[in-house]
Amino acid sequence: MLLTRCCTAFAAFIVFAASPAAVRAERPATPPAGAKAEAATPTWVFDIKEDAEGTPRGSVSLSVQGRKVVLFTNAIGNYSEVERSEYRRKRIPAKALTACSGWWAGSGEDVYVVRSKGQLSVYKATVDSQGGAGRFRLIRTIRES
Repeated sequence: MLLTRCCTAFAAFIVFAASPAAVRAERPATPPAGAKAEAATPTWVFDIKEDAEGTPRGSVSLSVQGRKVVLFTNAIGNYSEVERSEYRRKRIPAKALTACSGWWAGSGEDVYVVRSKGQLSVYKATVDSQGGAGRFRLIRTIRES
């Protein structure tokens, strides 16, 4: 008898959770007509594989509004997104939308992205294991429209 009640309650929950009303409640609100949609944050795409000698090589790209923008075609190193808590230590501005870092065999690079006037600006600095870090230099601008 208890098992029947539990199964009935569970079945009722499943029916409610799959109902159109429940699904509609989970959808994000559509912006009003004429409202300017907020630009999405670009995301990193790392396509890195080890070559015959075991060196990680490949491409580093940004996904911007559904399109892939290749930044480096022959990147060397293991790349990953930089946590926001690391920005200050790596001299990445707080206003950066996102940042990544690549490292291999004692040297690498830090890369970050900022938004200004409808475009993304990508900056890169070279770093090494001796504590040396170059200046960030603008390497690419990407129109968001």
